[in-house]
Amino acid sequence: RRAMERVSGIPGVEDAALAGIVPVGASIETENVAPEGQEPADFADWPEIDTATISPGYFATMSIPLIQGRDFYWKDDESSPIVAIVNETAARRFWPGESPVGKRLVLGRGERQKRGEVIAVARDTKIRTLGEDPRPQVYWTSAQDYSPVMYVLARARGNPDSALETVRRELVAMD
Repeated sequence: RRAMERVSGIPGVEDAALAGIVPVGASIETENVAPEGQEPADFADWPEIDTATISPGYFATMSIPLIQGRDFYWKDDESSPIVAIVNETAARRFWPGESPVGKRLVLGRGERQKRGEVIAVARDTKIRTLGEDPRPQVYWTSAQDYSPVMYVLARARGNPDSALETVRRELVAMD
């Protein structure tokens, strides 16, 4: 959170966020996720869909509109109920003809299982390749699912190389 505050304060940086993966990048994250109450009996039959762990501000930084609900907040932390954001394709797949906001998702099984409330629907984006059809995706907040390795994303005005160098300097100084 402090890193995002510092990066966001750099002159010319309009928005900043963290992400475990970046769209159309070299890696993907998938998890077995099902709507609460619709969990298949056999775990092998659970849908495996794309997921991303992101910080508050990701959607603004990436210019991805939220079409229902609210963004993640930093107060959505480990002491708060688990929250999730789904994209349009996941919303249609899991709750056809219904609003998913307020519904719950189940992730995994056993002692690692978690349940989260859907707080928003994000516009579909490209996830793995530029030529792909829309894919279902679930976003989890980094404030509840900490990872020590995250990408720093920043949207800046002007020369991106100059902004990148300033971001690097700030993060190294912080480290």
